[in-house]
Formats: sequence, structure tokens, C-alpha cells
Amino acid sequence: MKEKDHNGKASFLEIISTSSTFISTVLIALVSIFVTTQYNNKQLEIAQIKEISTLIPKLGSDNENERKFSAIALGLYGKNAVPPLIAILDDSKQDVRDAGSKSIALIGEEAVPALEEAFRNKKNSENLRATSLWTLGSMNAPSGLTLAREALSDSSENPTVRKDAATALGFLKDKDSIGTLLKVLERAKVNDDTLTESIVWSLGRIADPSAIDSLMPLLDHANEKIRLRAIWALSQFKSDEVTKRLQVLMEKDSSDVVKDAAKRAIEWQKRIQ
Repeated sequence: MKEKDHNGKASFLEIISTSSTFISTVLIALVSIFVTTQYNNKQLEIAQIKEISTLIPKLGSDNENERKFSAIALGLYGKNAVPPLIAILDDSKQDVRDAGSKSIALIGEEAVPALEEAFRNKKNSENLRATSLWTLGSMNAPSGLTLAREALSDSSENPTVRKDAATALGFLKDKDSIGTLLKVLERAKVNDDTLTESIVWSLGRIADPSAIDSLMPLLDHANEKIRLRAIWALSQFKSDEVTKRLQVLMEKDSSDVVKDAAKRAIEWQKRIQ
């Protein structure tokens, strides 16, 4: 009986020994995989940095297309490409800035802090600050909402920055920003056509019925572009009152372009559920 117990204990010890060996082997394998993965990731990062370093000089090229395509290519390299892409938002050409903005949006959340910093620094150019804010809006970044409201409400802020702040609020479709947009619109419609266009676009994109009464008078605005923008914004609402007003515009406006836009807006309204 004692011998049996002795054998049983021996078998148990063998099992423990075998299990310990197996666990150790698994742990060693996992550590090896982790180390290898970390090494490979580091090597990949080094390779990316080298590739980025070949693209950065092209951002300073005299050739607009070369700068633009370099900005597009940098979007494939993730967070390591954020600093040079932020810099390209200061380019003198809109197409190049747009390319940089889209590449940053492709990178995503990792680029948000750099965009916020670029906007907050008032020593930066209006192009850099405005495009940084516009990019935050296009990415639906929560911080873009706060910064855009503040910039739009600040009458001392740079006009280009305010315009892009209004656009950012439209991208974010933030109904809580309606009050701010309408308040600024009251002043802008008198002496700032560019800002007015941006605000009207955002109101149409947000499509909150509370904006209708403020949009309707803009159908009589002296600036044809603003009338066209107001037509588009109002076409987002299924409203008999709006339809009647568009019908009058379609018949009596002095511009054939505006008449045609009003006609198409009425057709579009019919599709709204």
C-alpha cells in the first residue's frame, strides 16, 4: 500500500514537472514572439522614417504638383508624418493645403493634438490656423467643436479662421451651434459675404428647422452667391412655406442661374421624406 502511495506521489511529481516544463516553453515562445514583434515594428518605423525623410524635401519644391503628391504620400506613414504635414498646411496654394489636410485626416486621432496646437498658436499664419481648424472639423474631432465655436464668436479673430470655423461646425453637424451661427450671421450678412456663405452652408448641412426664418431673407440678398447658397440650404427642409418662396424666386429673380437653382431645389424637396 505504501509502495502504491509512493508511486502515486512520483507520478504526481512527474506531471508537475512536465507541466512546468511545458509552461516554461510556452512563456519562452511568447516572449520570443513579443521581442521579435517589437523588433520588427521598430525596424518598420525606422524604414518609414527613412522614407518620410525622402519626401520632406519635396514639400519645399517650387513645383506645386510635387508638393501636393508628396503630401498625399505622407498620409500613408501614420503619426511619424504628422509634423511635416502640419507644416504643409501653411502652403501658399489651396490644393496643396487640401492634400495635406486629407492626409492628416487619414492618419486620424494621433494627429489631433498637433492640429490643436497649430490652431491655438496665434503666431502661426492664417492659412495654417484656419486649415488646422477645418481639418479638425472634417475629422469630427470633439475638440474641433469647442475651438470652432470660440473662433466664430470672436469678432477680433482672423476672417479666414472664422470662415473655416463656421465650415467646421457644419462638418460636425452640431445642432447646439445653431445659436452661435445665427447670432454671427446677423452681423455677417451686412458686411461679410464670405463668412455669410460659410454660415449658410453649415446651417443647411445641420438642417435644423429653427434656422429657416433666418435663411429666408437671404433669398433676396444682393449677392447672387449668397442667394444660391441660401437656396441650397433651404432645399434641405420639407416645408410648404419654403417651397412657395422658392417658386416666387424661380419666376421673378433677375438671375437665370438663381431661377434654375430654385427650380432644382423644389424638385429636391419632393424627395425628402
